[in-house]
Amino acid sequence: MSWLDQPRTLEIAGAALPKWRDECLFTVSRLTGIEKLGRLYDYTVEIATKDD
Repeated sequence: MSWLDQPRTLEIAGAALPKWRDECLFTVSRLTGIEKLGRLYDYTVEIATKDD
């Protein structure tokens, strides 16, 4: 398996994010970005409210 294809974990957390019953109301809907050795990484994270 290529290191580019490995699964990764992403968590959205912060004191200002709303919670309901100790769970965050948001979930990651899309992550796009560019990684290049020797350069700063640039990501855009889109979040959405959970449907539950």
